[in-house]
Amino acid sequence: MSFEAYPRPVNEEGRLAAIHASGLLFEDHVSNLDHVTALAVSLTGLPRAGVTVLDRHTQYWLSSVDAPFLDLARGQALCNEAIALGEMLVIEDLKDATGPARDVWLENNVRFYASHPISLDGVHDIGTICVFDTVPHRADARLAEQLGHLAAVASSVLQAAAAARNAHRFEEQLVREQGRRETLGQQIERLSHIGAWSLDLETRELTWSDEVFEIHGLARERMPTLEEAITFYAAEDRGVIERAVGQAMETGQAYSFEADIVRPDGSVRRVSAAGDTEIVDGKPRRLAGIIQDLTVQRDREAALEWVLEILSHAREAFVVYDTEGRIVFWNRQAERTFGWTRDEALGASMVDLLQIDPEEHAARTERMMRSGSWSGRVVYKSRSGLNITVLAHKVLIVGKGRMKDGVLVVYQDMSEKMVLSEKMQTATRLDAIGQLTGGIAHDFNNLLTVIMGSADLLKVRLKENPAALKLVEMNRGAAERGRDLVSQLLAFARRQTLDPTATDVAALIDESRPLIERAIGEQYSLSIEMEPGLWLADVDPAKLDSALLNLCINARDACQPGIGRIVVDVRNASLDDSYVASQTDGLQGEFIVLSVSDNGSGMSPEVMRRAIEPFYSTKATEGKTGAGLGLSMTYGFVKQSGGSLQIYSEEGTGTTVRLYLPRSYEVGEEDPLQPEELRTTRPLDILLVEDDPRVQDNSVAMLEALGHRPTTVGTAIDAVRVLETRRDMFDVLFTDIVLPGGMSGFDLATTAHKRWPCLPILFCSGYTHGSLDDHALIARSKMLTKPYTLAELARALAATVVREDGAAQHETTFG
Repeated sequence: MSFEAYPRPVNEEGRLAAIHASGLLFEDHVSNLDHVTALAVSLTGLPRAGVTVLDRHTQYWLSSVDAPFLDLARGQALCNEAIALGEMLVIEDLKDATGPARDVWLENNVRFYASHPISLDGVHDIGTICVFDTVPHRADARLAEQLGHLAAVASSVLQAAAAARNAHRFEEQLVREQGRRETLGQQIERLSHIGAWSLDLETRELTWSDEVFEIHGLARERMPTLEEAITFYAAEDRGVIERAVGQAMETGQAYSFEADIVRPDGSVRRVSAAGDTEIVDGKPRRLAGIIQDLTVQRDREAALEWVLEILSHAREAFVVYDTEGRIVFWNRQAERTFGWTRDEALGASMVDLLQIDPEEHAARTERMMRSGSWSGRVVYKSRSGLNITVLAHKVLIVGKGRMKDGVLVVYQDMSEKMVLSEKMQTATRLDAIGQLTGGIAHDFNNLLTVIMGSADLLKVRLKENPAALKLVEMNRGAAERGRDLVSQLLAFARRQTLDPTATDVAALIDESRPLIERAIGEQYSLSIEMEPGLWLADVDPAKLDSALLNLCINARDACQPGIGRIVVDVRNASLDDSYVASQTDGLQGEFIVLSVSDNGSGMSPEVMRRAIEPFYSTKATEGKTGAGLGLSMTYGFVKQSGGSLQIYSEEGTGTTVRLYLPRSYEVGEEDPLQPEELRTTRPLDILLVEDDPRVQDNSVAMLEALGHRPTTVGTAIDAVRVLETRRDMFDVLFTDIVLPGGMSGFDLATTAHKRWPCLPILFCSGYTHGSLDDHALIARSKMLTKPYTLAELARALAATVVREDGAAQHETTFG
């Protein structure tokens, strides 16, 4: 049956509120109502009676005598109709009644029903007292009067029960509140690290709160005495504490101090203590105070100082300014970036100090306020007046405590990054060009080896034919010029063969000066400045000599005759981190810096960016000639030597090219082999390892022309197999470096030296993948660079054999 089918009183919500406020629905049974229901049966003479309470959906029996059923749905409860009427309800015979409750009561053998509403406050009816019987009855005035009296009694009993329950509930709430306050007090003590204590001056009894025990690191088993409590303080603080407490006990004077407490486990806590005296009848009776653990606070202060110290060493500039634009924080990197010291910057206007456009500053601030932060690249003025490009990140800092709102700005100086980015792009481009150039040059060297070798053989065979010999000479001359060009390309590609040694740069320049002066001519002045005590450089002296000459010729070509000035400057340099980051391609350590400067036309940024590229030259536009390989060769030589080349130039001012040459720590070098030691006196059996058929055939012809007996293989693996079976047949192993099959000439030489240590080795290649020093083979072997002449081959073989014969003087271990 739907709940909407039964009637409701007009004050339904107030009635329900009164029921819930009384708490009667939470009571399983109200014992005093049993007397009321028993009295109802006795007075009315009816066998059944009950007291009910009716909530929104259900009728509950609070007490009953022979009730026919338990709780009822509200739509089946007859007391609902009495409450809806607001007066006594009598049904003499339920068979004659109508309504939703009729059938339920009849099924439970109830024919007569009478009830009267009961109330807690005299306004809202919360239930009824009812009587009923299994047979019909006539209603009379006496029953109505009896039910009225019984309703008043039931209401009184319910009011008393509600009051008792509310009183009990209030007591429970009071206990909970007291416990909550005690817990809150303990939480406050624990969170604030503040403990309370008191001392009865008559009994000398000391009382500590839980937090005081916690601060001292003690269990709460026994309360210490005053004397014991004082011993917890550090020895240097006890005198001050004893005087302060003693004066407070005698005169009532309040005190406060900070001191260190040493816990039983040895840990130290910094505390702040304060106390006051309770005066009774003019005499101190009780001393009370607090003690606060400041350790966390002091640790935080130390941590803050630590963070500030970290920020002072950060590589980014940290600046904080307040809402009025006044600078309140300025770290060391800000000093380095913008030039102003901390003392000069603090309190200054951010806009005025860095010469920021006020409108742009306001616009950035507005965007920051909308989104919480702002980032972007900006250009500010430094103290020296230079433009500083920085990446700025602004964020609003909300003030706490006495600190006001402010703006934190982190500046990252982009000047160095922009330079490094440009250098990286240039290096990547040059490396790609070098890779392409080196590969082409290597293949071209193989072709030139065949051409030059064939020309040398033809010269021997055509001695009696002058006309043909002239053509051969022309052919050979063109091949030599091609070899020189390939050598320059390999220098740029950093794949040339170097022979680095401890080089006295000062002596080399002194020896080269006459040649340089003749090369630049009398119309240009040359001055050389060298720092005393120059270190030795770990470079190939011949290549350095060539590089210096190229730089001086380039400087001459940039200058005007008659007024051109060229300066060669040499200094020692120890490169530190900050300099390395922006100037020398990340080099670190000790270097000799060789600079060639001129007062010529200088370079535009575009020309300077491409100056190192091979075949790039501006001389043709100036009416001069040049292949565009001089600076490229120098760059490749210096990079392959482990150094760096840097160019500094401005149009109309001049150019400086600096070579950073790695320092050598060698104290000397071995005596060179004498020319007479380069002769061979007998034909040699030579194992030739060469994968290019044309070069192999040409090499065989050249070796045979020199009277030697070559045996050829195409791979290092084949060479090892031949040596394993016929080692005693060979006087020299002559091998290319770049070989197929996964085993290089260096790998072959290493294997041969381990297994046949007395076998001399001669290398040849168009280029090397790295210097020979990396493989420690230079001490045992000779390097022949393709393309080579018949005479160069003869000298290399002679040097190889002589070097092996003199192994006692020149032996060096490698592996």
